[in-house]
Amino acid sequence: WRETTIGCAPARDENVRGGLVAKRIQYSLKHIGATTINKSQGATLPYGIAVEITQRYCPWESGQIVVGISRTETAPLTVIVGNQEFAIKKMWELITTSTMWTRYTKHILETITINRMHDESMPRNVFNYTEASPFRRIDATIPTDNTGFVY
Repeated sequence: WRETTIGCAPARDENVRGGLVAKRIQYSLKHIGATTINKSQGATLPYGIAVEITQRYCPWESGQIVVGISRTETAPLTVIVGNQEFAIKKMWELITTSTMWTRYTKHILETITINRMHDESMPRNVFNYTEASPFRRIDATIPTDNTGFVY
C-alpha cells in the first residue's frame, strides 16, 4: 500500500441549472475510463484498474471481489483504493461467507460426484430442487448504499 497525494486546482463556483451555484474542485488526474465491477466482468484491462473498497463504497458479493481483482494481467496493475485494513477485512469477509450460490453448488457437486461425503444410501440421480434452490429471499443482502446508484 502506498499513500499518494493528488493536487487539485483552486475551488471555484459554477452556475448550474435553476439558478443554483455549485462548487467545483478539479483534481489533476487523467481520466481513462470508468466502469462498474459487474460491467467489467470478462474484460481484460491492459492499463490497470483501481477498485474502491471503503466504508462508503464497497462490493457486497464475493463475485465482485473476484472480478475486481482479476481484470488485469499482472497484480501490480490492480490498485485497491481505501484504507488497507478495512479493504483486506472486507474482501476476506466476502470471499469466506457462504451464500445461496455456494450452498447450491455444493449440493450439486455432492449429488453428482463419485467421492460424496453424505449418505450413500441416497440414489445419485435424486436432486431435490426445492431443498437446493438458491432463490431464497432470506439470503439476499440488499445494499444499504444511499448514493442513488442502482446495481
